[in-house]
Amino acid sequence: MSEWQPIETAPKDGTKFWGLIDGDAISMFWHDDFGEFVSSYRRMTMAPGYTINGKQYEDHSPEIHKPMFWIERKEPPK
Repeated sequence: MSEWQPIETAPKDGTKFWGLIDGDAISMFWHDDFGEFVSSYRRMTMAPGYTINGKQYEDHSPEIHKPMFWIERKEPPK
C-alpha cells in the first residue's frame, strides 16, 4: 500500500503509521487503553509488589490525534 487511506482502515494492533493532521504527517499508532490514535504517552511503573488496576504500570498523558487519512511507514533506505 503506498497511497493515503481513510483512517477507518488504519491498523489497530499497535503498528506505527503516518497519520495526516492539517497537512502534516505524524507518526502514530492505536493505543487500546486510550481507545485513540496517539503519537506518544507516558508510562508510570509501579514499585515491585504494587499494582494499579491489576497492572504493574499505568499509561497516561497521551498525545491524542484525530487523523482523517493514514499511510504505512516504510523502512528507511540503507
